[in-house]
Amino acid sequence: LPRSSEVKGGRATGGGCGPEGWPRRRAEGVRMTESVGIAVLGAAGRMGRELIRAVHGNEACTLIGAAEHEGSLALGQDAGLLAGLGKLGVVITDDAPELFAKADAVLDFTTPAASLDFAALAANEDILLHAAVSGG
Repeated sequence: LPRSSEVKGGRATGGGCGPEGWPRRRAEGVRMTESVGIAVLGAAGRMGRELIRAVHGNEACTLIGAAEHEGSLALGQDAGLLAGLGKLGVVITDDAPELFAKADAVLDFTTPAASLDFAALAANEDILLHAAVSGG
């Protein structure tokens, strides 16, 4: 995926969280807040927990949701507790469409197959999606 600073068409103008480069629905005033609402997919994995910590540690970002696959032992757990941050009040769900409907951006650290479905959700909701994988 291109870096957010490389996205064309006014969709993003810089990296990280901040007021510049909002997705179109945010720029049109659908939801204007002080921070970027971010959801993390693959929240219980090693990188998902790192993403939760990174979002929580950035004052320009707010963790608005976290998801895992159906049947995950992490479902129903607090994302902050899972990431070693203490309770954040963000419960891990398996309802990705609900998270896409309320997020400004989604960080996806799941599987390539799942990422294809999530890319379609992001396009439908007109929000930023950053997908990555690690390992084999």
